[in-house]
Amino acid sequence: MKITFKNVGQGDSIILEWHRADGFNTGILDCKKIEGSNPVVQHLIDNQTDKIFFILLSHPHYDHYSGLLELLEFCEKENITIKYFAHTAHIDPAYFRWFETNKEGALVLAKIFTKSIELQKSGLIHHIGYPIQDWTLKLNEDYHLISLSPSDSEIRQYYKQVNFFQNLSRKQCSQSANLLSTVLKITNKDSYILLTSDAEVKTFERLHKTCMTDYLDAQLTLCQVPHHGSLNNHYPSLWNDLSKKINCPAVISAGAHGSYNHPEPKVVQSFEQMGYRIYSTNYMNQITDFTRPVGEDILSERLSAHDELIEQHHIEADQTFTFTEGRIQEVI
Repeated sequence: MKITFKNVGQGDSIILEWHRADGFNTGILDCKKIEGSNPVVQHLIDNQTDKIFFILLSHPHYDHYSGLLELLEFCEKENITIKYFAHTAHIDPAYFRWFETNKEGALVLAKIFTKSIELQKSGLIHHIGYPIQDWTLKLNEDYHLISLSPSDSEIRQYYKQVNFFQNLSRKQCSQSANLLSTVLKITNKDSYILLTSDAEVKTFERLHKTCMTDYLDAQLTLCQVPHHGSLNNHYPSLWNDLSKKINCPAVISAGAHGSYNHPEPKVVQSFEQMGYRIYSTNYMNQITDFTRPVGEDILSERLSAHDELIEQHHIEADQTFTFTEGRIQEVI
C-alpha cells in the first residue's frame, strides 16, 4: 500500500493506493483545493485511475471538502465508479448551518451530499455510509480500515456544544464540528497506521482510557498529527503510551497560514521528544520549525537560504510512504 499526504496547504487530502483481486484500487480521505487547483483530481488524471474503492470525508470543514464536489463531478464525467462514499455529517440537517461560519461553505457541503445521492441513484456510487466507531472496510486480505471515532460520546458532545454556543458564537459552533472527525486505523500484519484528521482532545482521552487494549495494542508504524499540529488538539499521554516503531513517522498536513500558525512548535517538539520523526507538507512559519526531518547539528544553518542541505528540507511537497508487511518506508 502507498499512502500519500498531498500538499494542499492548510487542510487535508490523503490518497491510499493498493492492490485487490480486481486490480489496482484507490482510497481518498478528504479533498481540498489549493490556489485554484485540485491535487487529488490531478493525481487521478496522472495515474489514469479508473475506479475508486472509497471516498471519505473526515468531518464537515471547508479545508477538508473544498475540492470534493469537483472530485465527484470528475468521476461522473469520466465514469469512474466509487464503491463507498462516507462522511460523518449524518446528523440532524438543522445543524448543517453550524458547520461553517458562513453560508457559502454550508452550501458547498449541501451540493456535495446532493451530488453523492445523485451518483448513488445512477449506480456510480455503490454505497453511502457513516464511518462512526467500529465502521470497517476490508481493503483486501492484508489491509483493513477501521474507524475509532466519532463514537456516540463525540456525537452527543457535538450536539451539546452547538446547542450551548449557537446564541453566543457561530465560530465556536463551527469549531465544534471537529468532534465529528474520524480517527482511522489501517491494519497490516501486527502493525497499523493512525489517521486523525482534526480530532479533539476529548477523543484522544477516550481512546487512551478505553481503547488501548481493544484497538491500539499492536505497533504504530505511521501517524497523522491531529489538526495540522494545533496545540489545542495535542494529547501527549496517548501518543507517549502507544507501542510504536523507532522513529515512527508523524505527518503534519499544514500550510503557510499566519492566522493559524500551524504547526505549533511545542507540538513538533513534543512529538520529537516522544520518539517520533516529524514530516510535514509545508514551509514552516518560524525559523525553529522544519518540514522534513532535520538533525540538531544543522539547526543553526537554517538562516542561510542558499545552503543546499537546508533547501532540500524546506520544500513544500507531498509526503509519501509505503506500508508493506507491517513496515513503513518513506518514498523519496
